Amino acid sequence: MRQFYTFFRIGFKRVFQVTVLFLLLPTGTFSMESGKIIPPVAEQQADTFSAHVNFQNNPAQTLPPEGYSADYGRAFGSSSITIGELNYAYGWKLAADETPFDASSDASNNSTGVGRNRLANYNQVSIQEKLLGTLVHFQGDNIRDDAGVALWASQPRGNELFWELEVPNGVYEVSLGLGDKSTGNIDSRHTATVEGFSIMPAFVPQDQETRMATMIVEVTDGLLTVNGLGGYNSKITHIDVTESTGTPVNASLLFDQATVSKSQVAGTTDTFSSTLLGEGAGTIGLTIKDNVNQIDRNATGNNDWLSLPTGDLGELVFNANAIDLIDGDTRDSKIIATAKGFKPAILEAHLNVVDALSAANDITGFVLDEQTQPAVIDPTTYTADVEVENGTDLTALMPEISISENATISPDSGVTTDFTSPVSYTVTAENGTTQIWTLTVNEATAPVAQSCSPLSTLPCEDVVVNLPVAFDFSSALANTITDNTGQGTGFTAILEHSEARRSGDLPVSNPNVNGYEPSLINLNGGALELLSQAGINYLNPPASSNNNNQVNTLGIGLQNITTPLTIETNLLNINTGAGSAQAGIWFGVEEDNFIKLSVIADNVELRKEVGGESINGDDSPDQILVENVGVAGQNVKLRMVVDPLVNTITAYYAINDGVFTQLTKSGLSEMSFPSAYLAGRNLNSEVTAVSFAGIYATHRNGSQFTARFDSFSAKGEKEDMSLAFDAESLSFEGNVGDEIASQNVTISATSGNPVFTLSDDPNSGDWLILPTDPALGILEFGIKSGLPANTYSTTVFAIDPNGDYATAELQISLEVSVEEPGSDQNDIASFELENATGPAVLNLEGHLVNIEVEKGTDLSALAPVITISENATISPASGIAQDFTTPAISCRLPVP
Repeated sequence: MRQFYTFFRIGFKRVFQVTVLFLLLPTGTFSMESGKIIPPVAEQQADTFSAHVNFQNNPAQTLPPEGYSADYGRAFGSSSITIGELNYAYGWKLAADETPFDASSDASNNSTGVGRNRLANYNQVSIQEKLLGTLVHFQGDNIRDDAGVALWASQPRGNELFWELEVPNGVYEVSLGLGDKSTGNIDSRHTATVEGFSIMPAFVPQDQETRMATMIVEVTDGLLTVNGLGGYNSKITHIDVTESTGTPVNASLLFDQATVSKSQVAGTTDTFSSTLLGEGAGTIGLTIKDNVNQIDRNATGNNDWLSLPTGDLGELVFNANAIDLIDGDTRDSKIIATAKGFKPAILEAHLNVVDALSAANDITGFVLDEQTQPAVIDPTTYTADVEVENGTDLTALMPEISISENATISPDSGVTTDFTSPVSYTVTAENGTTQIWTLTVNEATAPVAQSCSPLSTLPCEDVVVNLPVAFDFSSALANTITDNTGQGTGFTAILEHSEARRSGDLPVSNPNVNGYEPSLINLNGGALELLSQAGINYLNPPASSNNNNQVNTLGIGLQNITTPLTIETNLLNINTGAGSAQAGIWFGVEEDNFIKLSVIADNVELRKEVGGESINGDDSPDQILVENVGVAGQNVKLRMVVDPLVNTITAYYAINDGVFTQLTKSGLSEMSFPSAYLAGRNLNSEVTAVSFAGIYATHRNGSQFTARFDSFSAKGEKEDMSLAFDAESLSFEGNVGDEIASQNVTISATSGNPVFTLSDDPNSGDWLILPTDPALGILEFGIKSGLPANTYSTTVFAIDPNGDYATAELQISLEVSVEEPGSDQNDIASFELENATGPAVLNLEGHLVNIEVEKGTDLSALAPVITISENATISPASGIAQDFTTPAISCRLPVP
């Protein structure tokens, strides 16, 4: 039948009537495609996303319940739901490779496919009964007979599948049904996960049992994913997906022992266990993945070797049955635990069937990387002894221990262990008998070496280090200056002092290295602690009293500094107090020639001393002092950059996790130093031209305090790092009064993930919209509205405030013009539909378009291709699906 409707011309716009000839199908609103009846696209006009899908047999046989779209196993992308003007695809994918997969009755060699209607009286029951009376199989590979033979193995439906629905990213309430209304189909454990979280624990169904559950999840990848993980021959009946403001689930189950491997004698029974963790979890469902029971397909809780217990949190004990197995048999099963609102836990269980279990429980090998000779193993006393190099840290050794075949050992081989005392190991034979072995590590006698007095307790050849170095003070470092408990700190030198100690700093514990007091040094939990003394390296007497007597000026020796050197440390909660008390880093040669960067009370100072002299004052070239900067009591990072090419040092500080601030004052942003700092000093005839860098603390005229350093590093010139835009320029143009579209560029860094800021020159705030909170990736630049005709331009800079990355530049220009008058032509030139039986008839004077389409065409979603007058526009747009079941669609063509 034909339908005609009339519309009227309004103002300067033309309103066209489009009339579509359609024929009503007696079987409902379905279209034909390649001889198959295809379910319609469900359409929804609400702003809130909401989708409702019924899983069933072919809709040519059974119409979906009112308000639901049909799914009978077709591949993802074959069907979609329309919301507003957007189509959201849904359908099935193959679990093996995550590709779209057709397991429906449409697929060749697939019998009835994976969709089912279990209700003989389908058309006479309620919507709810219809929803629960139909289903689609998740796991066609689990359809077996009582001999364990997979019945669908040669067909597409004999695969494991999962279902996906395109959705906008966000939070959704999901409700679905699981189970089977057919009599006798209880060879299942039904469950499903939504976005990786189980919506109900796997359950063993009663005859004709179905269950429903609801859960709130978050989608971040644009796809709502539903699968049967944790189930066996699980079946889904329907699903409802609605946007939600609720809190999404976010919990996980976990087996504390995710892999169990056991050997068992043929013809015996045994058990194994693992503890299931998941605080707050309710009912637990257990399933053997892809279980094969060769006796009773309905007995889904056991197979030829494994039986499941009742699921609960805590220790789970599983029965292992090797009665009918023989020597050499192996079995592997995955046990999956599920609970509502939790990610499933998987336990890998492996059985190795042996003829008889060995009683051997010997240690046959004991090897350490640091050993000086093979271990001595005595199987009569059950002991093993090995010697390691002198200076080896016995608290953290990783032995490789060989044991009898099929035996086990505890603690495990390859685990870091403290061998400062003998360690007991228990070796358990294959048959369960145990033997305790005692393993002992002895440190070789230290070679006699002459210390590098007065600079170090180490030999002079050990004072110089190779760059880069980085200490985090989390563990002792061998062959370095030690703390009060003998733990190596990482530093290799301690500057000597030339003047007598202050009385409060006495006595001198090591006259050969008079600047070293180990009792004041403590390696403690990831920090190196220096307990301050009153002595200080400051000027030569008598220019200052009580000086050149600083204690524990720790350092490392450096040679051949030819590229910029960065020295850094981090002071924890530093609070030096008053009286010139200070702590920080230093670089130089000895007590009269050095430069130091220090925290002093709430101030930060860079000070240089050359030949025992240092000038004070605002005009001094030897001092940069920034006062009251908020460092007291905070974590403070200090950085000095030594440039040997121009003999300058640049200093920075940062508070807590803030960015670095350079120390500057009027006329002085970097401090020069003499070449003597780089020429260094000779330690002996072989170790020459040594400079030093390190840390120190002194309370000078104040009270004693503890300076805690949690890191120290010295490294050569940094790699060239830069920021870069993927385009050199952006050009915008438009007419006065136009809304000018934004444009994007991508910014990247050569390495890392730096924080950066954007600035522009000249200032473009009156016309350009800069991105807020810029970060690596896509940046959007916009143009403000209401601009007058003009030419605008600026340069935008991406700047790393720390100065580590070179700045990136982007040229941006805008041309705003006065719009030329447009044409008044606003006609439709052509109107085409895919299923049209002939060309459209255009009546331009009456503003009418008449067209006829094939019988059976779904009029609710036709996408016409419309051409219009040059430079005119049309709304709704050409190519957008429209509902033509109403009298006509109104098309407005505004005059340009």
